[in-house]
Amino acid sequence: MRRTVPREDRRVTDRATVAYVDHVGVLGGAEVALCSLINCLDQGHWRPLAVLGAAGPLADRLRGQGVPTNILDLPSSLNGVRQDGITRARMLDPGRAAGMARYVLRLAHFLRANRVSLVHANSLRACVLAGLAGRLARIPVVWQVHSIVASPMVSPAGVRLMRTLARRLPHHIICNSAASAACFDVPPSRVSVVPCGVDPARFHPNGRPTNGKRQVGVIARFSPLKGQHVFVEAAIRLANRYPEVRFVVAGSALFGEEGYEREVRELALRSPRSDQIQFLGFQEDVATLLSDVEVVVQPSTRPEGLGQVVIEAMMSGKPVVASGEGGAVDLVEDGVTGLLVPANDVAALANAIDDLLRDRGRASAMGARGRERALEAYDLRQTTRAIEDVYETVLSQTRSGWSGTS
Repeated sequence: MRRTVPREDRRVTDRATVAYVDHVGVLGGAEVALCSLINCLDQGHWRPLAVLGAAGPLADRLRGQGVPTNILDLPSSLNGVRQDGITRARMLDPGRAAGMARYVLRLAHFLRANRVSLVHANSLRACVLAGLAGRLARIPVVWQVHSIVASPMVSPAGVRLMRTLARRLPHHIICNSAASAACFDVPPSRVSVVPCGVDPARFHPNGRPTNGKRQVGVIARFSPLKGQHVFVEAAIRLANRYPEVRFVVAGSALFGEEGYEREVRELALRSPRSDQIQFLGFQEDVATLLSDVEVVVQPSTRPEGLGQVVIEAMMSGKPVVASGEGGAVDLVEDGVTGLLVPANDVAALANAIDDLLRDRGRASAMGARGRERALEAYDLRQTTRAIEDVYETVLSQTRSGWSGTS
């Protein structure tokens, strides 16, 4: 892995401007992580500047944090293709290629005009666009990858594109887990694994009573990848056994998956105990929600890069039941801080939740150990410093003439 520059040997002494580029304006997990990162930066050393492809809640939150935020609207031709729908024909479409070229030129001009020292791309689409713009503007680029760049999450053509560009565009790649880092064939010195950090002062066990109401919850945007349907099916199996338990689903459809959300809600309504399954919609205050949840579930159907809510749950002292693949394997120690189950296995998920509901002492002990683990490895201050070290290394290397390409 990379070599970081010791703090006492840092060559970057001026306040450097870092442009944070994301192609969306919504608050998905990667965007929440971006806001947390920027909020914890050493503001005496770094000047954050946000560049978003659309207006929305993300821009509102960043501006609320005092971050200069600029909207460079993404052309509609670059908005309609999902990661699993990228094909060679779509990549070579003349209209889409022309729209990309214009956007990259516009972004490069913006970066130069604002005297940006470093570009931090926060989404896969931003990695491509900001990577090209940064290279054109001769500004070093850091990718932060929050997802698994592999089939079936990303189409084969998309995987080939991202892996090829990873060798040429970014000076460094920050991945949120070993699973996401394994997707890229670049020298180890150009890849760092830095998980999303969580503020221990915001997410913490508070011992607040639940007034006799027990809750098991999944907190995620609606998507077949996130597996809300698997959770609801498990809840239907458990509802009769635990009439005092409320199974809550927090989140909304952010990327055109409203149809899936309707299907999950209809699945719950068909249950004779549908009153025990509640849909809370998007939750701004996740910390308060977690304080009232007894068990947190991450029922992903495919490997995810990490699962930020798992870290938030651990920091909140809650046991986690998660699908045992992808980044969750980095986070949850099976039988110690939570339980890992096979993906898409309703029976296994229901049994794991049942185990923790029946044995509250065991669940509480897992939550306490999860809190200890989160404090040790996922404190926001620690992860932010690790990312700042990447910035320092990249800027020092590029000033000495290193291009960053393999």
